[in-house]
Amino acid sequence: MTADERLAKKAYELDIDYPENLRALVSVRRVGNILFTSGSGCGTFRQGLIGSDLTFEDGYLACQHIAMIQLGMIKQYLGDLDKVDQILRVYGHVAVADDFHDLDKVADGLTDVLGAVFGDRGRAPRTILGSRNLPVGNTAAELELILSVKD
Repeated sequence: MTADERLAKKAYELDIDYPENLRALVSVRRVGNILFTSGSGCGTFRQGLIGSDLTFEDGYLACQHIAMIQLGMIKQYLGDLDKVDQILRVYGHVAVADDFHDLDKVADGLTDVLGAVFGDRGRAPRTILGSRNLPVGNTAAELELILSVKD
């Protein structure tokens, strides 16, 4: 099964239609064999602070949704997700209430999707920070990727 087929299967399982045409100033930048993605939030899918406005489960789903957006941007840029060599780094912010500390477990929503699509190639170092305010009506999270591609 190709990475594109695994992405489509995951989108079906999550009942998420990842965007085919994504709007962004620059959604992906390539330097040599390294791709940098713009940060993506989940838009209006989940808005507010995890731990007060939103549950842990809402945050996890928001991060899965963001994974689908990120992979959609990469697929649109490369044309084929099997051109991805490996995910090199994940960085992001999660909007949380003051007493919420399970940011890493919320961000597992993204890394679980990356693992389902790429296997071990989807495992990467990651940094997740808590935030009080994020764009687009205070989206629940904003995440970005750095990855290498095959020539």
